[in-house]
Parts: sequence; structure tokens; C-alpha cells
Amino acid sequence: MDCYYEMDDGTDFEFKGWEKIYDETFYSYFTLLKHRTCRLDNLEVDSFDYLTYRDMCLVMIRALLIESERLKENYTLQNFLIKHNRADLKLQVDNYLNQNINSMLTLRKALKISVDKFIAHNDTLVKEDPSGEKQFCTEDFALRYLFLSDISRADYPFSISKITNFIGNILNQIPENEIIEPNSIA
Repeated sequence: MDCYYEMDDGTDFEFKGWEKIYDETFYSYFTLLKHRTCRLDNLEVDSFDYLTYRDMCLVMIRALLIESERLKENYTLQNFLIKHNRADLKLQVDNYLNQNINSMLTLRKALKISVDKFIAHNDTLVKEDPSGEKQFCTEDFALRYLFLSDISRADYPFSISKITNFIGNILNQIPENEIIEPNSIA
């Protein structure tokens, strides 16, 4: 069985270009985040649905904002901005992520701890000290709890809605003639 669609010899299509595909896919991810954030904002904070949408939105935000510098083709806001020759906006994004959200965490670290250790992975809360004795590691757990408690407050400057709006405000600074409509990949 063939794993591809066959085309008649006379069927041609115009390739839109990798840049357009990149932009469309990036905007698809961001559009999905906006829709999920809107749904999240209409849910009761203590509900199961709120927790589900909160986690989905955090995973998407982490994916759109935090990636290794060496992975230049992944769909991050910073990669998108570099492709559009907007290093100035990339710096704004990096500065935003490096802001302290409290005395212990930057936004970047809060997103990474919350998503990487407790949503995308279920990291252990038990660590061994140098002598081999096991102990409960409360630091990451407490930092995650603090951040997740804070983001549900309407007055918190780093709520999911406010982070999503920040991304949208950055994207609004790209000239309209460069904006590509979302596709259905995301």
C-alpha cells in the first residue's frame, strides 16, 4: 500500500514556499492559544475544566516562548521574529521572560518548572543528598504551586491572558503585509 497520494501527470500546484508555511503554522499555533485562553477566561477557577485549559495554555505558551537557541526552525516567537528581521522585538520577548515575577523566579523559570517538571513530565519530588539519604524536595513543588496560584488571579501581571496578550502585541508590530493567515496544521 502506498503511503502517499498519487497525482495525475497533468496535476500541478504552486508551492507557496517554506517561509509562508512557517508563518502560517506559527500563526495557527498562536490562534489556537488565543482561543484556548478565551475559553479559560470564561471558566470557574476551581473547576476541572479550568485546570485542564490552564495546563494546555501553559504548555503552548512554553512552546511558543522557550526553546533552545540552537533550534532555529521550531515555532517560537523568537524564531518567528528573527525570520522577520525583528531582533529588537526578540530582545523585548527575552526581557519579558527574564522579568522577576517574585523574589525567587523569573517568568522563564516559572514556565519551565511548571510545564517541564509537572505537566509535560512528572519529575520526582524525592532527591538523594550527597550521603545517599532520600528527602522530599520541596523547592520546585513550592515554586510551581506559588506560580499556578498567582496566575489564576485577575490582578496578576503574568496571568495566561496577559502573557497571550503580550505575544499578540509583539505580533501586531509586524507589518500587515508580512502577516500570513493561519493554516490547519496546528
